[in-house]
Amino acid sequence: MAIRSAHFAIACFSHQSVSKRGSFQCELRYAMLCATSIPLDEVFLIPVRLEPCAVPARIIRRLHYVNLFPSWELGFKKILKTMARQEKSKR
Repeated sequence: MAIRSAHFAIACFSHQSVSKRGSFQCELRYAMLCATSIPLDEVFLIPVRLEPCAVPARIIRRLHYVNLFPSWELGFKKILKTMARQEKSKR
């Protein structure tokens, strides 16, 4: 999977993604596994809620997530700011 070689993984949560079994759940678990090899001060997995929905407790306990509602623009800016801050700290 391309997740292991990515700089970031963004998991998009919706009513549909959190309630179904299948590839999203598998890829989410794999991204969480890949995150265990990243230094603790770095961000790798960025959970994003696309709409009001329940984020799995395992995610909430370990990570902050970004809401893309009611303002897609504000949420997207938070994601970009997180990525830019990390890329800047690596230089």
